[in-house]
Amino acid sequence: YNRFSFFTTQDNSSIQYEYSDIDNNTIEDFIEWRHGLEEGTGYETYLTWYSWDGIQFKEKATTNIVRNLNSFLDETARLIIQKKWKTLYLKVRGKDYSNLLDQKIKGASLFSSIFLPTTVVEAGTLQNCVNFRSVVFPKIFENPFKIQSKQTRKITLMVRFVCDDGHDFIRSVRVALHKNPFGKNEYFFIIK
Repeated sequence: YNRFSFFTTQDNSSIQYEYSDIDNNTIEDFIEWRHGLEEGTGYETYLTWYSWDGIQFKEKATTNIVRNLNSFLDETARLIIQKKWKTLYLKVRGKDYSNLLDQKIKGASLFSSIFLPTTVVEAGTLQNCVNFRSVVFPKIFENPFKIQSKQTRKITLMVRFVCDDGHDFIRSVRVALHKNPFGKNEYFFIIK
């Protein structure tokens, strides 16, 4: 009784706050976006989630943007080279994932749903490429997502694929930051 809890926020050049209900429990949360230089990574962005516990806002979880995004892309490259299409399915969001399963999309079709041709010539290239020698995503050195975006935070990347026969081609892919990035899947692919 008669106790008050204060949570003070002040945006500056290295710290910004977002106020939204990221866990869909009808209670608004604070997400702190803290930018800083990290050796070996570039400019990292750390996210801290402050959630209301009934008495005060308390730190609930933390994550980072740049390091985790690069890890997500590196893991995707490994899955493609190893032809682990079922695991790649899990990197597509909710209803898109269900639609892919309903349509029984596999292998090359799944690949073409996620990685879109940049030209008409590139559209037919996949048929000649049975195995990949390498998959090269761009290295991310700073947070590419807008902080105060009410829409899905997404970026488009160009990816270079090298086939076993040495032939290479480029495709585009859309990657999004989950509304609640503190869960198991921080990033996901948006299909065509």
